[in-house]
Amino acid sequence: MTIIKNTIMIHMAKVFLLVLSMLCLLSCEDVVDIDTPEGIPQLVIDASFRVYSDEQPIQVDNAIKLSLSAPFFGNNIPVVSNATVYITDVTNQSRINYVESDIPGTFIPDQTDAFIPQFNRTYELTVSYDNETYIATANLIPTVPLDEIKQGDGSFFDEETEIFAVYTDVKEREDYYFLDFGFDEYAVSEDRFYDGQTFDFPFYYEDLEPNDQITISILGIDKQYLQYSEILIEQSDPDGGPFQTPPVNLRGNIENTTNSEQRALGYFHIAQAYKLSYTVITP
Repeated sequence: MTIIKNTIMIHMAKVFLLVLSMLCLLSCEDVVDIDTPEGIPQLVIDASFRVYSDEQPIQVDNAIKLSLSAPFFGNNIPVVSNATVYITDVTNQSRINYVESDIPGTFIPDQTDAFIPQFNRTYELTVSYDNETYIATANLIPTVPLDEIKQGDGSFFDEETEIFAVYTDVKEREDYYFLDFGFDEYAVSEDRFYDGQTFDFPFYYEDLEPNDQITISILGIDKQYLQYSEILIEQSDPDGGPFQTPPVNLRGNIENTTNSEQRALGYFHIAQAYKLSYTVITP
């Protein structure tokens, strides 16, 4: 299957990078300075919501993070504070205002009642910053719960632990999945090859010890967000995770209604989500 092939390709890439690094250490002595243009900073909007429907009460991760794209190879990501942020429920035109939290650049709903996105409604995000307005729309995308997490006995390397996230797909419904394995490790999948079946999604953790606890989340996504996430994961920095600052040539679903040439980076997405924890055992 395609997704298993992708997992194997990741591990083959690790071997290649290890060999390449050893060759570089043996053959390279000179330090090479690379001149890279900084370019014009772009607004980055991280608005990927998770609605954990099975939690009591329902848990919603609906914070919005604003920042500016950092210079290439930059170590610091500048946050954005002086912005107006709100979400409109297009169905009834109600408005949820956002205010900056105690964490600079992170905005949360400014209301007593919890903002819980509902199915069959359209939500519009509006961000006004530096005299420009950015908008995007999203709907709550359904998913299935994790049936179980189980530990395998296979591995490409001795220090890796094979873990399977098990879920049952809905028959005759086009589903796309985003899996969060923790530790800034992510994967995506589609049900093209296992429609209506139970599927064991393999993942290989590094440096896990017996009795360590891991938590895996499964999110419902659409095809556009799957394609977006695939590119982010492929181009991700292993030290920072793929969703820190998207590549400047990767366009999400956010439009600048004031100046179409000055695009924002990032994505507005709302996913139904489920999570499950597991304690690692001795192989």
